[in-house]
Amino acid sequence: MLLLVVLGCHHDPAPVSHPPPPPPPADVTCVEVRQHVDTLLEPRYGKDPEKLRKLGHAVTKHCLDDKWTPSLRKCVVDTRSLDDGHHCLDALPADQRTAFETAMETAAKDPPVADPNALPAACLKYRDLMLKLSTCDKLPQASRDAMKDAFEQAWKAFSDVPPEGREALGESCKSAVDAMEQTMMSLSCG
Repeated sequence: MLLLVVLGCHHDPAPVSHPPPPPPPADVTCVEVRQHVDTLLEPRYGKDPEKLRKLGHAVTKHCLDDKWTPSLRKCVVDTRSLDDGHHCLDALPADQRTAFETAMETAAKDPPVADPNALPAACLKYRDLMLKLSTCDKLPQASRDAMKDAFEQAWKAFSDVPPEGREALGESCKSAVDAMEQTMMSLSCG
């Protein structure tokens, strides 16, 4: 009888509630790849801003045009020095890796090679300001993310503009630069 009383009083412990797992990290964007590579290149090329800009442009262009995978972009962002990131490029098809390495070598050469298909200077300034504004913590993260996404789409479209349309593109970029400079000034973002 005592056994029945003891068994009858037994209660299963309340289920333990576990916190939900954290959300998966957001994919690293090409803008973030560019920003990280800029920090790695700065010690070597910081005294030559034009060369640093061209190297950064090559990174952005290949990341976007070659559609670098999320794992490749994360690998690059996790790289801590210029010397240890070469394994990341192993994920690229051979032709894309060769094209990227050639672009980086060309950008690092002296003197810079004039490219008749280069984007207007105002568009390059637009890109540089976008990168700076996308790190401004005075803007909500959601706004910064939306800006990065819109920029990446616009940047892809820029490469499709034929040479005869580059002047008009430059004017559009200049308007965007003017608006961004006003925004940055009003937010004290740089």
